[in-house]
Amino acid sequence: MKIRIIGCGAMGSALAHILKEQGHQISLFDRKKEQAESLSREVGAPCAKTPLEGLQTEDLLVLAIKPNDFEEALASLQEFSGALVISVLTGITLAQLKKAFRAPVLRMMPNLAIRYGEGVVACMQDPALEGLKKTIDALLAPMGEILWIQEEAIHALTALGGSGPAFIFMIVEAMIDAALAMGLSADMGRKVAIQTIKGAMTTLESSHRSPGDLKWQVTSPGGTTIAGVRQFEESGIKSGLIKTFLAAYERSRELSK
Repeated sequence: MKIRIIGCGAMGSALAHILKEQGHQISLFDRKKEQAESLSREVGAPCAKTPLEGLQTEDLLVLAIKPNDFEEALASLQEFSGALVISVLTGITLAQLKKAFRAPVLRMMPNLAIRYGEGVVACMQDPALEGLKKTIDALLAPMGEILWIQEEAIHALTALGGSGPAFIFMIVEAMIDAALAMGLSADMGRKVAIQTIKGAMTTLESSHRSPGDLKWQVTSPGGTTIAGVRQFEESGIKSGLIKTFLAAYERSRELSK
């Protein structure tokens, strides 16, 4: 499948890597020529001189530009009449996209973990895509968990799946800082933190038990874990995390207005 990726930032780069690894014919364009050329060297994909250069009716167009650049980019993109336009732009609604393009449009919200096949990929339900759904599922399956959702749920998915990795990274960062405070090296702290979270997530996924049930399996009366759990609650960490996700959710809603 021939796919043109417009925008070679973090998300465009993640998409280029995973799609190239799946054997698709990727080409790149970015108004910052040096950014496109850098990604081109990484993935072994050619750069186009213009956004739509050489594209055919069976080709796909992926929009991975910044939302603020959308209106400006339309001048050179709206003539695209290929098989599908895939947008990963936050705040640009399906209605706006369908109005802008002649081709069928998929609004998609992935997170950066797609690069390693462990992403959350939220796709907006649209009756117009019914005939393309199998093709889309096959294209996106290597990226991770695909969730077809109503568009109004996008803000919650953006907060949980899109912004969520940043908050997880901050938790890992705190674990490494704690390791240093306890006399371990940063490298050792990083290894233990990553494996602990990886193991906890595998246990949670495989056991089908609730997080609360699993927490109590680790917690002994008067032991080390309950001491930490008590401090966790007294510090308001759980409440703070909820507020963190809700802040991201509200900001997503604001950006779409």
